[in-house]
Order: sequence, then C-alpha cells, then structure tokens
Amino acid sequence: MAVATTHEATWPLLNGADLNQITGPAFKASGALLEEIRENKTSAFRWAHSDHGPNHAALTLADGLSFDWTPTQAADISKVLRTSEELTYTSLAKTIGKSRQSVKKSLDGARSRFLLEAIRVSEEESRQ
Repeated sequence: MAVATTHEATWPLLNGADLNQITGPAFKASGALLEEIRENKTSAFRWAHSDHGPNHAALTLADGLSFDWTPTQAADISKVLRTSEELTYTSLAKTIGKSRQSVKKSLDGARSRFLLEAIRVSEEESRQ
C-alpha cells in the first residue's frame, strides 16, 4: 500500500482507486510533464533541445536501446563497436562464425543502426 500526501489530506491509495480524483501537487506536476512530452512527441526533439549535448543523447539512446537486448544481440553489437572498419553483415558473419541472415536479424532486432548513427554524430561533434 502506498500513501499519497497532499496539502489537503493524507490517505491510502488502494488498488482500484480513481486516480482522476487526486489533485495533489505531485499529480499536477506529473500531469504537466506528461502534457509536455505529448506536445514534443519524439525523443529526437527533446534531445535536440536539451542542454546536455550529443554525448548525453547518444548515451541515453544507447541505454534505452540496450535495455531489452538479448545476449546474442549484445555480443553481435559488441563486435561491431570494437572494430574501426566498416563491417557488412557478411564480413561480420564470417568474423563471428554465423550466417549473414542470423547477424542481420540480430542487429536489426537490436535497432543497432540508430545506436551506430548516434555514436557517429557524437564522435563528429566531439572532434569539432
């Protein structure tokens, strides 16, 4: 059981409570933040308008993408990240001893192209 506290009252929030009836400051603030997210629909928009820069954006994206990677996807992406050369699916497959189709499915499923593009942009920004 959680306890919701507002300046009006303190009461237990039970399963099935009508959250639409809660009007405390925490709920108002979270509602305002949700509205802001809805107005600025994409993460790219929020990153572009962030004061943290491209490295923060790349790290945030990497964290979000890697959250649900399988061990196979993580291992395949690790191989890509540890080389300085441009790898094709075929050359990576030969390097790690898998089929091209298996490597493509793994990397595409992990959305690796977004991570690699974010890293590329971050590295370019760091050199300037």
